[in-house]
Amino acid sequence: HGTRRSVVVGGVSAWFGTVGVVLAGERASRRVGPFHQVANRVFHDATRGSACRVLEVGAGAITNLHRYPPGTTVVALDKEPLESRRRSAVVAEAQHLGLELEIIEGSLEHMPFATGAFDAVVSTFVLCSVQDVQQPLAEISRVLRPGGRYGFVEHVRAVEGSWMLRQQEFLDPLQQRLAANCHLARPTGDLVERRVGRGYSATSPLSGEQDGFEATEGDTAAIPLFSKVLWKEAYDAPWMWPVSVQLGSVLEK
Repeated sequence: HGTRRSVVVGGVSAWFGTVGVVLAGERASRRVGPFHQVANRVFHDATRGSACRVLEVGAGAITNLHRYPPGTTVVALDKEPLESRRRSAVVAEAQHLGLELEIIEGSLEHMPFATGAFDAVVSTFVLCSVQDVQQPLAEISRVLRPGGRYGFVEHVRAVEGSWMLRQQEFLDPLQQRLAANCHLARPTGDLVERRVGRGYSATSPLSGEQDGFEATEGDTAAIPLFSKVLWKEAYDAPWMWPVSVQLGSVLEK
């Protein structure tokens, strides 16, 4: 979502999470835990657990450095400039962790990188706030080398007819205004999987639709950008409400 989005939702979620841990101890900690567990797995599998060149899109305040293997070159892309004090802090953190960090200001829709420039691309809570999911996905695929991986964690649309979905739809207009165009009820997981050409045979845990598709002539939004879904996991993170319905996944180009 970028810096503003990270501050708005991240701050609220962190506050509720901290209060919950204090009040409920280990039980609350376990309820917050699924996001961190899935995010760690996403970053590990996207990078194959080894040093490589990684692009983190919508990096915001750059809070994921601890998830990268030592020796990794991390290029952090966001449309918003990073505040100077925070920039100094993350540069120092990267050095401590043995990472090479580049901080780039730029658009997800038109990334300033050569085709095939990265071994992996990762993102957390980014595709919910872009105007059109398809253009950033096309750019992510373009900058990935053949066989490269895209790993993401997103909050997604709740199950149709559920009480959670009613909450999402009611709060969605306010969320978009307050949280940098964040769409609470966007079916991000389904939108991503429609750009996968083949490889994953299970049904979607969120929509029940089959993964993969066949592009129709003239339908550019249906042209496959990724060859397969390596894995995906839908889960609930109650203490991150209203973005508590989440999905982690790793795709291969």
